[in-house]
Amino acid sequence: MIVLNHNNTHIHNNNTIKKLVFLVIIGLIAFIQPSNAQRIWVNSEKKECVSLVPQLCLQVKYKSSTEWQNFYGPIEGFNFEPGNEYLIKIKTIDVKNPPADGSTKRYVLKRIIKKTKKNIDIPIIQNITWKLIEINQKVLPNSKANLSFIDNGIKGSLGCNTYFGSYTITNQTINFKAIGSTLMACSDTDIMQLENEFAKLLSDNSYTYLIEDSFLKLSKDNKVVMVFEANK
Repeated sequence: MIVLNHNNTHIHNNNTIKKLVFLVIIGLIAFIQPSNAQRIWVNSEKKECVSLVPQLCLQVKYKSSTEWQNFYGPIEGFNFEPGNEYLIKIKTIDVKNPPADGSTKRYVLKRIIKKTKKNIDIPIIQNITWKLIEINQKVLPNSKANLSFIDNGIKGSLGCNTYFGSYTITNQTINFKAIGSTLMACSDTDIMQLENEFAKLLSDNSYTYLIEDSFLKLSKDNKVVMVFEANK
C-alpha cells in the first residue's frame, strides 16, 4: 500500500515558490539599479590636451556615432598601445575624500572586448630643421639648439656643440639612440646648461610625438618635454 505525504509535498512546493520569487526579486534589483560599468571605444592615437598640466589624452567615445573626446584620467590595468583601436569595458569607482587637485573617480579595466590594428600615417619629419623652443615647460626665445632627421640618423646643434645619433619610429614613438657630440668649451654658462639638459633628454630616450601645424612636440609619461618649431 502506498501512502502519500501531502504535508511534505506542500512544504516542498512552498519552498520552490519562495526560491523562484527570491530569484525574480534579485533579478529585478540588478536590472533597476544603474550599472557602474560601461563600454567605451578608444582611438588608435592620443591627442594633446590640458588638464592641470599639458599632457597627451586617450581619445574615447561612448557611442559609435559620437565624436572622439579627451579622456583625462588613467584607466587602471589598461596598457594602451598606439596604432590599435579598442572597445573596452571599464568600471567607475567613486573616490572617497579625494585630494583638492585629484579626481573624484577611478577607472578600472574590466576587460578588452575588441582590439583592432589601425594604420597610422607617419608624418614627414625629414629634411626639416626643427628649432628647440621649449624644454621641460621652459620657453627658449633665443635658442640656437635644433634637431634634424636624416634617413635613419639625427644631427643638430645643442646650442654651441653639434651632435649626431640614430633614431627609429614605431607607431607614435620616436626612439633616440647612440647620441654623440663635439666637446667644445663654451663660455656662456646658460648655453652650456641648456646643452647638458638637451643632450640628456635625447640620449637613449623614447618619446611619443605629435605634429601640429609647424610644431613638433615630444612627450613622455603624458607630459610634453620638448617643443620644436620648423624653421621657415
